[in-house]
Amino acid sequence: MTSSNHRFSDAERRGLYRAIHERRDVRSQFLPDEIPPDVLARLLEAAHHALQWDLCSPGISS
Repeated sequence: MTSSNHRFSDAERRGLYRAIHERRDVRSQFLPDEIPPDVLARLLEAAHHALQWDLCSPGISS
């Protein structure tokens, strides 16, 4: 996503829709392996930038 126009590219949009459509409960498939630090850092960075549910409600502004 470019910062100048705040629009997702077609590839980014397809990836998002694919993730939504393929989402399944995977708790039974977790592995006991440790998560590599670089992967964990990327996940935490993405989570940090995700919307918060309480800020998504109508009438609530940040």
